Amino acid sequence: MDHRPVPARVLQGVAFALTLAVALAVLFLPLVTSETYVEGPGIPDSPPVTEHLTLLEETGPAIFVPLLIPVLLTGLPLLIRGKPWRGLSIAATVLLAIFTVIGSASIGWFYLPALLASAGAVLVRPTARPAAAS
Repeated sequence: MDHRPVPARVLQGVAFALTLAVALAVLFLPLVTSETYVEGPGIPDSPPVTEHLTLLEETGPAIFVPLLIPVLLTGLPLLIRGKPWRGLSIAATVLLAIFTVIGSASIGWFYLPALLASAGAVLVRPTARPAAAS
């Protein structure tokens, strides 16, 4: 029995790892800059207070739902084997592309490497397995 990984499944695994890395990065890296001005009676013009916030600090736990969508999309084809894999992988790649385009105004561009890996998994040519010796 041949235990070598299939290139398409390896690329799908890479796409899954990339979406997981992006989800963790945008959760915990400071990507949002907030400036506040302190004004009031007796307070002269003061410089703004600049804060660098993570997406989790800015939006709260509700951000987990949209960040899990690409992780689930790239993870589902890894759970399926056989003929249904190709159709599910194509559907997941198309949905990931839609998610990337819709989210391109904010975090969508971070998912571009995962989208390319997922598209590569769909486009890679299946390799013929050698016949088992009797």
